[in-house]
Amino acid sequence: MSKAHILVIDDEPDITTLIQDILEDEGYQVDVANTGNLGRDLTQRTRYDLLLLDVWLPDIDGISLLKEFLVLPNAPAMVMMSGHATIETAVEATKLGAVDFLEKPLSLARLLATVEHALAERDLARTLTHSDVPSQEGPVGRSPAIKALREQIKKLAPLDAPVLIEGEAGSGKKLAAYALHRTSPERGKPFAMVTAAQLNDPITFSEWVGADSDGKLAQADGGTIVIEDIDTLTPQTQQWLDHWLSTGQLKRLDGHSIKLNARIIGLTLTSLVPLVAQHRFRDELYYRLSVLNLTMPPLRERKEDIPELLNYYIDHFVRQHNLKYRRFGIAAQNILRQHNWPGNVRELKNLVHRLLLLGGDETISEAEVQQALIPQAHTANSNEPCPLNLHLPLKEAREAFERNYLVQLLTNTEGSVTETARMAGLERTHLYRKLKSLSIDLHAGANAS
Repeated sequence: MSKAHILVIDDEPDITTLIQDILEDEGYQVDVANTGNLGRDLTQRTRYDLLLLDVWLPDIDGISLLKEFLVLPNAPAMVMMSGHATIETAVEATKLGAVDFLEKPLSLARLLATVEHALAERDLARTLTHSDVPSQEGPVGRSPAIKALREQIKKLAPLDAPVLIEGEAGSGKKLAAYALHRTSPERGKPFAMVTAAQLNDPITFSEWVGADSDGKLAQADGGTIVIEDIDTLTPQTQQWLDHWLSTGQLKRLDGHSIKLNARIIGLTLTSLVPLVAQHRFRDELYYRLSVLNLTMPPLRERKEDIPELLNYYIDHFVRQHNLKYRRFGIAAQNILRQHNWPGNVRELKNLVHRLLLLGGDETISEAEVQQALIPQAHTANSNEPCPLNLHLPLKEAREAFERNYLVQLLTNTEGSVTETARMAGLERTHLYRKLKSLSIDLHAGANAS
């Protein structure tokens, strides 16, 4: 299988040549451009999987190019680069749709890890056009609740109607939506996910809907479109969505309408019925969306699935993040069965990630699990003081705190060293040294400077 096609746009020939050599050694096909206009021309002629784009270019600024490229049909994944950009610039770029942000001078390990991550993200979100893609297994577990859910998904998947999926945060609504698509007759067609926040915001709304040309949603014609947090849509966006569902015509900002036939799946944390009663959600839209319904069971109601979920996520992080294999001992599993799981499956996934990051013996002990649950219990009740081990000398207690603190940040940022450094108020170089001194294992590329 051929590797991805990448375009590097940077005004420093030494940088573009270095990146090209490195990525070509990894098997990627790489083109380079030293001006924004040349990069634009290449992008119009060639379909790229990934763009590495400098913020500062001699003829046009990179953020403007980012906005242009994001609305292209089958837009490539985008990673911004800069040696002197501010945190605000990086945040703006990622809000607009960049997958990540690379700081110069570039780290070889960080570059390769970022490229792999960006391509993986695009593979997950891009249009699916191959009918031979393996079918999605669906929510993990063997409990009666999950078995019943999988049966519901199987029954609802072939039906041509919207689906409303309700469930607590972290309960697996997105996975259920994806399973619906992958087991439906449209499984080889496009699959797109958009948040209510993106539709509520005028700038990102124009990118998804289109201003004077078709936007990202048009690329999902004939497939499935998932709208996250649909309960938070503004009245104006609700009206726009209701018009689309009732007429099959998606209205762009220029007033032009296009026919867009896609199955809509709405995800909501809370029941929409009270919102309808309070006139905060359009009743017509509610009835159009709730033709078919799924409810995700919280993890506390299906604790018998915990062993299988633990094994699933251990395997995931070992394979995808190159972390050392560890398994949960019987005593450790018993503690997890007694936990209430306010964060549901997402909390369990983060706990597994955190314990693999910390490393240690192959068998995860009861004490490790108890310690790993402390930050989450503290977060759930911020009025309680953070637990301390007063039997340790000050130096060891400080190191223990720093390890737990940084591992929790890494878990919350899904391994993003840049975001972890920002939240911790550290320079990235300082953070790398700190992680190394505390023996915190990162996925490939994240533990090298």
